Amino acid sequence: MLKRCSWCSCSTIKKEPIVDFSCHIFGFTWLSRNAPSLQHWALMDYTAIGKGPDPGGHDFEDFLVNFRALKSLAWNDGEKVGLSDLHAGACLQPSNLKGVQVINRHLEVVTAQGWTATNSNDFGRIKGQNGTVRQRWQKASKQRGAEIELNSSRYSCIVLNAKGAPAADFVSLLQKVEGAPLSECGQAKQGDAPLSKKIIQDERSKSCVGDDLLMLFCSKDKGFGKEDLPRMTGIVQPAQWPQYFGPYVGRASVAAKYELAFAAFANLETFPTLCECCALLCSFLHFCSAQIGVCLAD
Repeated sequence: MLKRCSWCSCSTIKKEPIVDFSCHIFGFTWLSRNAPSLQHWALMDYTAIGKGPDPGGHDFEDFLVNFRALKSLAWNDGEKVGLSDLHAGACLQPSNLKGVQVINRHLEVVTAQGWTATNSNDFGRIKGQNGTVRQRWQKASKQRGAEIELNSSRYSCIVLNAKGAPAADFVSLLQKVEGAPLSECGQAKQGDAPLSKKIIQDERSKSCVGDDLLMLFCSKDKGFGKEDLPRMTGIVQPAQWPQYFGPYVGRASVAAKYELAFAAFANLETFPTLCECCALLCSFLHFCSAQIGVCLAD
């Protein structure tokens, strides 16, 4: 079987043409400088590194929703894509997420103005303190301040839920190629936050229904493998960060204030299928991680 680079998917066999990964970097740079909602993702903007920790501890959630919005631009709007491809690099159960195909949409980040239901049956509706779902639609704010009702942008936004909501931290509603839509629910688990099989089942109960997808993002290793997860659930632990976040693994580390995430760059053998260009990038990130680690320690 022909091996492919873990980051850019180009062939790693010398007799095959190797894609110059620099074109991807220029592409990311162009997008982040010209797309208004992505300007703070410019690769030459390192202001976040010197910023102090967020008192509310929500930087990691903000990073995750912006990363998902950025990732939606990797495919054309309206293009069919495998749900497992959207989360390549994560530990998934099952590995192909039942082979589900969805319609990719270029997502816009919005922030819910109150607790919002995230399961696919009640997506976008107001959720009360006792977990009951009301029939009224929740309002949300765009990054530029405009206000919308979530029923008006069902498939074109990723919703950052209000803090403390009895539902997912963030969610996007995805159109399936066949069948009813599903919710892609995200939950951030930072630092020493506990995680067990029961906690994961509880997270699914409050966030999902049926075949909705629950993605768990951890800033520290929880020792979970594929066999520990319920169906239609995925987890991204520091060991998966480099392959999942790619060139943005440094920003993930800064957002989570987790300097050990860069340990994977200590040895290029961590990535046995990197092409020459990505290996060079990996070396550069390894060099930068020492500088970032100093900033995080201050």
